[in-house]
Amino acid sequence: MRLLFLVLGLVACGSGCGGPTSTPSSVPDGPGLQPDDIAIPRPDPAATMTPPPETACSLSAEPVPTRIAEPPPIDTGDALFDVAAPESVSMLPGSQIEVVVEVTRDEGADEPILVGLTDLEAGVISDPILIASGQTSAAMTITASAESAVPIPEQVWIRAEAASGTRSRALMLSVRAPFGTDDSSFGDVGSVTYTHFGTARSIAEQPDGKLLVTGSDDSHELTVCRLLLDGGKDPTFGDSGCARIELAIAPDEGSAWKVAIDHDGSILLLGRAIGFVVLAKLTESGALRPEFGDAGITIIDLGVQTEPRVLLPLLPSGYLIAGMPGFAIKLDASGAVDTSFATTSPVPSRVYDAVQLPNCSVVLSGTALVALDLNGNRDLGFGYNGTVSLPSYGFGITETETNLYVTGPGMVVESFGLTGEHLSTFPALDPGSGKVAQGTEVEQLPDGRFIIGGSFEAETVCVGFGLRNPNGSADLSFGPGGTRIYYCDGGGFDLLVQRDGRFVLAGAYSAQSMFIRIWN
Repeated sequence: MRLLFLVLGLVACGSGCGGPTSTPSSVPDGPGLQPDDIAIPRPDPAATMTPPPETACSLSAEPVPTRIAEPPPIDTGDALFDVAAPESVSMLPGSQIEVVVEVTRDEGADEPILVGLTDLEAGVISDPILIASGQTSAAMTITASAESAVPIPEQVWIRAEAASGTRSRALMLSVRAPFGTDDSSFGDVGSVTYTHFGTARSIAEQPDGKLLVTGSDDSHELTVCRLLLDGGKDPTFGDSGCARIELAIAPDEGSAWKVAIDHDGSILLLGRAIGFVVLAKLTESGALRPEFGDAGITIIDLGVQTEPRVLLPLLPSGYLIAGMPGFAIKLDASGAVDTSFATTSPVPSRVYDAVQLPNCSVVLSGTALVALDLNGNRDLGFGYNGTVSLPSYGFGITETETNLYVTGPGMVVESFGLTGEHLSTFPALDPGSGKVAQGTEVEQLPDGRFIIGGSFEAETVCVGFGLRNPNGSADLSFGPGGTRIYYCDGGGFDLLVQRDGRFVLAGAYSAQSMFIRIWN
């Protein structure tokens, strides 16, 4: 299916509309789009502010995952004893702990009891212990290797056996490193690089914890790869870990920019080829879904070279894709362009990220914040005429139940209410040594702190993180100025907070794709 679609409301920006193509350092500083730059009369703000957003498009909060061993062991015989032990324990990778197991024998019983652990994860071991006749307790040693990781509490089983029968008790076990520690279970002490990607632009997590990554691939095809929990490629996905889509419209010209997980678990892959924008939908194993678009692919002819930065699965259905220079397109669930989506509302000349609000409107972040409803019209209940100006660029935006947070140059974080009112500004982070921070993504952690992924620029561009306390101040325990720098000659492009709380930063290092994972 080859579709022609016009660029929406392109705001004049000269030759700079292309935006950054390799590192955030190529984005010039400059003032944000002002409300008066858009030729729509500005009404009285009091008349345009809406009540707090409804929750028609709010996803239910995901419960904290807990893996349960299934099925539990079946006790046998008429055991003449009972067993007691702690309900949960936590330990560090590369450590040992002792768990005291106590037994209560029936009157007159004094048989020896063998106690062990079952259903342990890889890298975690425990030898059985014997509670001899006349003893009522013993300590069981659990050892976790330095590479082991059980970030989500895992239900294991204490299994006690004697001549009269067996008894089992559940134990919740986790193996977690301290906050901010490089995850040694991932690649080489927390880092993975691949040579066939020049830049890893986007990363997403599947429900089983595997990572989907995409970027500029040497094959010049739309490529998405899947990484296992240890950072290695998943050989069961696509061809040797990667699914590649060759575009007949422009062979050797394809480039993937964004990957996301659809609400049904399918994989969405957004890319470009010359003047075309391409959206593909794949199964969880990497095969195209033939019912979507034309044999799994929708191709949209914009007539100009683009950077498709935004891929947003919408609620209740459909998709929004947006990017530079200044376009936003809505597709329905089948992959067809939604022609009812208005083409008259200007969008920022640079669009880097987007979120969907509980009232279903979408906020685009770039040279300004612009809110559009699902018909493509300005949401006049957001800011002024659906627009909020920014002091510079909004590279990354995230939402909570009550706020929007936007980051950009300096890893500055701007806080807004869900109707666009400005709440606060968290000042730039300063790593020292003349380096200038550049934030590309921001996420708020369960404890209220903010993790920021991005780059640090001086003579070269380096990749790293910033961390802020809930009040916006730099968390100096994380590193100089609340920052931590990893590799230079690269840059950070996408930040993922996994379901188990670990952070993954995707980017580039020395012309290779690079992924860094640290503990929360």
